[in-house]
Amino acid sequence: MKKTFLTFCLASLLSLSSYAAWPDGTIQDSIKANPELADFYAALSITGVLAEIPPSGDYMVFAPVNSQFNGMLKNQAQCMPVDECKNALAAILRNHIVARNVSLKDAMRYKAGIFSVNNHFIPLNDVGAGRFSVEGQHILERHVLDNGVLYITDGVLATARERSFITAYQQMLPPSESQESSTVNKTTIPDPACGEAGCPNTKTT
Repeated sequence: MKKTFLTFCLASLLSLSSYAAWPDGTIQDSIKANPELADFYAALSITGVLAEIPPSGDYMVFAPVNSQFNGMLKNQAQCMPVDECKNALAAILRNHIVARNVSLKDAMRYKAGIFSVNNHFIPLNDVGAGRFSVEGQHILERHVLDNGVLYITDGVLATARERSFITAYQQMLPPSESQESSTVNKTTIPDPACGEAGCPNTKTT
């Protein structure tokens, strides 16, 4: 009995320490401070969507981790200068923002989901043990902050059509400088030692 009680106390302390380590402040501050959300934060900043979340209020933001966000957007640096690609990305980012803070349990019970700021419906599912998934993506962490709640998810909230737009735009974009530098235009020049007829061994530049 004593061992069970001590185990419970230790688990409680560890849980409290993990929450204490999480940075205080706004949702924006917390996303910025978390390296696992760096790509999501960069996209929010460059598209201007970050400024649409007020520092006061009661919002909900579902933030995908880098590995999942990068699975959809291969190269942010190439996408951002192109208005069509940037606007398509901004629309997807707004899918992750809800302009009110509600209980996920209540939202699932009464409406089976919630709507984002751009009227994107986010279906909710109870995956057991008091945990939920949003649009099929699991919620990894939940943090209550000054202007709402930040949920860290293992996937991006986007329709198949929205994903296809981003894929299509990326395929249309010119190669990056690194890709261009790796592709060298080679010109064959004859070796002077072979005379006018040339020889099998040629030099390339």
